[in-house]
Amino acid sequence: MFVPERLIHSLEVIGEEPAIRFEVTLYEATPVFEEKPSGAGDGPVEYIPVRLSTGLNPLDVPDLNGKPWPYHVNIYDLAKENEGKPRWSREAMRKNRVRGNFICGQASAEPALKPGYRGHFHADFAEFWVVMLGKLRWIFEGDAEHAIVAEQGDIVYAPPKTFHMPQFYGEEGLNCRLTSSTFPSANHIFDVEQ
Repeated sequence: MFVPERLIHSLEVIGEEPAIRFEVTLYEATPVFEEKPSGAGDGPVEYIPVRLSTGLNPLDVPDLNGKPWPYHVNIYDLAKENEGKPRWSREAMRKNRVRGNFICGQASAEPALKPGYRGHFHADFAEFWVVMLGKLRWIFEGDAEHAIVAEQGDIVYAPPKTFHMPQFYGEEGLNCRLTSSTFPSANHIFDVEQ
């Protein structure tokens, strides 16, 4: 689910199984609540009752090809649309405070690893990924010996200015990650090839 800024929404867990909600916001962003949250005023959080009025946000990034960004995307539907491709990506969300895309592929489509190559980093922001399908491997700072192998449901995080290199991994099948950052135009600073 993608909920753009300033969109009134609610979530409800249905069925017997537990659900996980994962929320991303800018560092040091001020939280705004419609009603007083439980526990507010009991510690370092101060609650100030106010009336909120907002106008249009002039920094909004344009919608996808003139159409609104979809609120719901299913990774299995995207996989069917791209069946037979060794690797593919699709932007999932892009507004002025969020950017994310699905990056999917087969381990056999992964280029050979160059010894010592560190990948890329982002100068001003962190990046994280949710593994949606299969397995992926992350190498940080060129240290392949201590690479992280993550599976469906895992979350991997790279702090700002940290070289990282995600790779499709595993024997067979589609491997997909949802990448996310709080910047719509993400700089990628690549290592110099050895």
